[in-house]
Amino acid sequence: MDRGSIKSSLVNILTSPQFNSLQVDGSQLNEDTSLLNDITLDSLQLLEFIVAMENEFEFAINTKKLNVDVFDRFGDVVDFVVANAPRTEEEGIHATQTA
Repeated sequence: MDRGSIKSSLVNILTSPQFNSLQVDGSQLNEDTSLLNDITLDSLQLLEFIVAMENEFEFAINTKKLNVDVFDRFGDVVDFVVANAPRTEEEGIHATQTA
């Protein structure tokens, strides 16, 4: 899954009915948007966001790699998913060929 697809999926999560109380405007999200300060995810919403990410990207987040700094900037969350989401066989072949 490419970075653009990951960003789009994360925007869809944050604008889903589950997070209606945040009133997130997906068009206003950018790499520097702070999920903690600008969107004001609280601790329960942060846990719900983590679970939604695990379900969407089909991976379990290693709690040893998890800290609040990962969720400060939207771009940091995208980087985290890029680094930790499982790659399909096709993506692995493509990455190998371009490396």
